[in-house]
Amino acid sequence: MGNVQKSIAELQDKIVDDFLAIGDPLSQYEYLLEFAASLPKLDAQNKIDENLVEGCQSRVWLILECKNDRLSLTADSDTLIVRGILNLLIEILDGQSCSEVAAADLYFLREANLMMTFNEARRKGIGSAIASIKAYAASQTNLG
Repeated sequence: MGNVQKSIAELQDKIVDDFLAIGDPLSQYEYLLEFAASLPKLDAQNKIDENLVEGCQSRVWLILECKNDRLSLTADSDTLIVRGILNLLIEILDGQSCSEVAAADLYFLREANLMMTFNEARRKGIGSAIASIKAYAASQTNLG
């Protein structure tokens, strides 16, 4: 185990720094779309109601597993901007301990000034997806 995994805060800080370095909102939006494009699409067998997140303006599917106290996160959406956010969440949370995910303050969207570009319904939907991930991780830490 030579690789030391970066913490949730370190990964968020890098994303915040990258977005703030870009500066203007249009370029940030284009950068977010690059993350959307690089997120692998879920196949139809995983786009089922059981994986659908309630409370989202767009359709968001989350596949969550906890293996050896490490979160495995796969996600997709029918909206590009949300796909970009989901890919950032995967970059930050996939492989982290479930207890750390459950306790994490996921501030990167706020600190990178991305949340202010979304309407209220989109913000609530993103919040629902994050809440679902954290609730799942918390439920797995109690199984010990």
